Amino acid sequence: MAVTVTATTIAIESVITGVHHLYGAILEADLFGAHVVLVVLFAGLVTALLLRRHLRRTRDGAPWGFIAFASLFYVGWWGLFEGAYNHTAKQVLHLVGASEESLRRLFPVKFEVPRDAFFEATGMLTFVASLGVAWSLWGMARYREHLCRQAT
Repeated sequence: MAVTVTATTIAIESVITGVHHLYGAILEADLFGAHVVLVVLFAGLVTALLLRRHLRRTRDGAPWGFIAFASLFYVGWWGLFEGAYNHTAKQVLHLVGASEESLRRLFPVKFEVPRDAFFEATGMLTFVASLGVAWSLWGMARYREHLCRQAT
């Protein structure tokens, strides 16, 4: 059950991230942004291989390689950096009236004033989805830890 929930939350975050970046590439007429779809596919492959390894070797304890990769990639990079910092924090600061100059200092990498609701909403949804991934990874680690204690 924990593996299914984790795989589902990762798939949801991956779809949101892929749609977000593809839409952004089309919106900006900059197809370079579409390369993230390839990153999504590659990350999915790595995730599937790590998960498969874990499922075949359940007696080895918690799937630390899978949990580490998923935590760094889906929670850290896509969730906290892309979703929370790059979109959610920018939106909140923009809505409370931060100056464009302040926003440019805080968000120096390709800053743009928020102007497309769908693009910004899908960006913020990556953060929300990453919370689901984090929660499911936590549950997966605790469940595996419980099984290991029972085996000893």
